Amino acid sequence: MEIRALKREEINDIRDIDRSEIINQSYYYKNDKLVLKKKYFNISGWHPNEIERTIGNLYDLYDRNGYFFGLF
Repeated sequence: MEIRALKREEINDIRDIDRSEIINQSYYYKNDKLVLKKKYFNISGWHPNEIERTIGNLYDLYDRNGYFFGLF
């Protein structure tokens, strides 16, 4: 595997990351404790608004001398 700094033109490729997942349990906070509860979520991927906002934020950070690293 290779770890390297991402180039600005690679930021848009973030949308290709598969964000889908199945969640069967979730923690919540009750009476000063974390409690594990069975909870089912089927996450199908990036929400359209979320990915656009995330990419915009990443461009902004990069343009202010931020660094991003990728593992390939």
